[in-house]
Amino acid sequence: MTEALDPGRIHGWSTMRAMGSGERSGRDATAYLRDADRIEPDPDDVERIVARATGPLDRAPLLPLRPAEVEARMQAALFHSDVSTRKRGEALAAALETIETLRDEALPRLGARNPHELCKLHETRKMLRTAEMYLRASLARTESRASHFRADHPGAGSELAWINVRCSEPGPMRLEREPVPLATYPVRPRAGEQDA
Repeated sequence: MTEALDPGRIHGWSTMRAMGSGERSGRDATAYLRDADRIEPDPDDVERIVARATGPLDRAPLLPLRPAEVEARMQAALFHSDVSTRKRGEALAAALETIETLRDEALPRLGARNPHELCKLHETRKMLRTAEMYLRASLARTESRASHFRADHPGAGSELAWINVRCSEPGPMRLEREPVPLATYPVRPRAGEQDA
């Protein structure tokens, strides 16, 4: 437990890294689009995307399930210490099974009566997708390092690597393990620092 709750750690580091990488990604995407040739969207693609985005409005009269119910079930699966802070493979796998069931059985039943509910529905869909990415990456990472602590794998792995999640919606997720290229870093961690 000391690994996950060490007061010497910089809390909020993951959020700061996410914001920084988002800013860099946005800047790079803007530069790419500025220099790219203009591409006209395929009308069939546009029609498909609009139908997917607004389709839940067609299911509004049935209202079989609300986004808040799906979110509550998702939170119940995720907000356990053996899934969030002191992760264990067995608990992560059970939470992933719950998320997959919600994705496959609950999401198709969601309906919306108005644009506000439609927005909540899409937020719920993205939350489930993010939860699935988190759980799959946590299961793939069978080590403890920095803020990622696996109670069933308390030691740091032998290789410092990123777990990259590749996905497009709809579609399956692919996980790739990418060694961190420490040799290319102008400032490299000293022995033992990479485990912190």
